[in-house]
Amino acid sequence: MRLRFTKMQGVGNDFVVVDAIGQNVLLDTARVRQIADRHFGVGCDQLLLIERPRSPGTDFYYRIFNADGEEVQHCGNGARCFLRYVRDKHLTDKREIRVETMAGVITPRLETDGQVTVDMGPPIFAPANIPFIAEREQLTYQLDVDAKTIRSVRCRWAIRTRYKWSPMWTPRRSLPRDR
Repeated sequence: MRLRFTKMQGVGNDFVVVDAIGQNVLLDTARVRQIADRHFGVGCDQLLLIERPRSPGTDFYYRIFNADGEEVQHCGNGARCFLRYVRDKHLTDKREIRVETMAGVITPRLETDGQVTVDMGPPIFAPANIPFIAEREQLTYQLDVDAKTIRSVRCRWAIRTRYKWSPMWTPRRSLPRDR
């Protein structure tokens, strides 16, 4: 299967962007892994898939796949590339769009200075909604990994990582600390 794509980057994260509006796209986990492979594929942190809107009041549906092929909820840097792509490819002429993701609607906006900002929605701090197992909501959480204790300042939203939870944005500070 031939697949037209564009390679983009945002703040060091690199993406393969695929327009599923202008072409038929069939992706599965194995295909995403093959595309994301840095030695034998195109290579990327994530594959971004642009689809027609699924809900009234939105302009597009945005799917995000990590390099391991798993579909994830959202990515702020990817959303910025998403807006730039749909504007550059004339899929929209709007400066602000509403884009549905697995996590809900986000609003990327092209600012007058050419920068792209993204309203990712309200912050989520409740551990059960991240999901993260904790006795209560607090400013920092302790995580023991490979016999080391890591303390992370909380942030908004979450995505899956190798440790199964992580704030959507990299924690503002992660500090190794002796027990």
